[in-house]
Amino acid sequence: MRKIIKNTLLFLILVNIVYVFSGAIHYSFTSIDSYSIWLFKSKAFFVEKGFPFKTLSDPNYTYSHPQYPILLPLAISNIYKALGYVNETLVLAIYPFIYLTIILLTYFSLKLIRLTTLQSLLFTYIYSMLSPLLAQGGRMHAGNADIIITLLYWLAFLTVFFFYKTKKEILFLFLILLVGISSQIKQEGLFLFAIILFLPVSKTKKILGILLSLIPTLVWWSFVKQHSIPQSFGLTFYPLPTLFIRALILIKTVLKELMNIKNWYIFWPIFWLLIYLEKERDPFFKKVITPFLFIFIILISNIYLFSTLDISNYAGSSFDRILLQISPFFYPLFARRCLNFINEHF
Repeated sequence: MRKIIKNTLLFLILVNIVYVFSGAIHYSFTSIDSYSIWLFKSKAFFVEKGFPFKTLSDPNYTYSHPQYPILLPLAISNIYKALGYVNETLVLAIYPFIYLTIILLTYFSLKLIRLTTLQSLLFTYIYSMLSPLLAQGGRMHAGNADIIITLLYWLAFLTVFFFYKTKKEILFLFLILLVGISSQIKQEGLFLFAIILFLPVSKTKKILGILLSLIPTLVWWSFVKQHSIPQSFGLTFYPLPTLFIRALILIKTVLKELMNIKNWYIFWPIFWLLIYLEKERDPFFKKVITPFLFIFIILISNIYLFSTLDISNYAGSSFDRILLQISPFFYPLFARRCLNFINEHF
């Protein structure tokens, strides 16, 4: 019976993989962020045969968020350079492979935290079904940067897990590298640095690790300022009444997203119910993952609160992507608590 269930779950996961591949082929140019930000800048690199100062400085193109880090467009432009021409279909066809890699990392991570093969397959399948992941893997939103952050965060989760167990210095250095890379994919990728605060290392190493991980961001911000690259939005201080209203809007938007059945099914109600019912006992999750998630929430909330953008539209259109990015840290926590609850009460 177990073998039948395992094979069924493997088949269902395979169906999802085929599903995202078909989406990347048939619905390749449906994401406005894909063709107006990431692929647009990639073509600018290719056309200008170097850093696209002309394109990024043009006020007509501020919709492409010129101040965003350019590591992903640069990487894509190198594909165009190798081919000798722009082939966006080929680039978007890479995204299902990213989805596949994430699924494999999910399964491997769940096995590491002591789930059985059957349990790992079950929770990997559940994760593979989440709509934001399917969308960015190939169904309508291929070509975006959020799934790249998700991949990097799964690698970060594994790196932190192994470092917690082994204390190998090379893993600490690799984590710093992952923070630097993720910060140059999207601005919020920088927030991965916060996990360094909770690693079992000395205060000196924590400070040094954080400073090293911040270098790519500081270099990029200096570059933007030095070359007067326009910013489509920024951060500002609001008076307390305005800040209070923005906070209420943010809370409403977040709650609305957490109840979005089309995106998450009933995942979030179960997640918060388990947080209430199940006390965390594993030291790794209790001392590292949970406090990191708390700090991440504070950091991203402040970005929303102090952004110059309209918070209703900004948070409403992006919060599902933030949840996808950070899922490598909350999903293993969810899987563990599910099984602990089932084992204790059934």
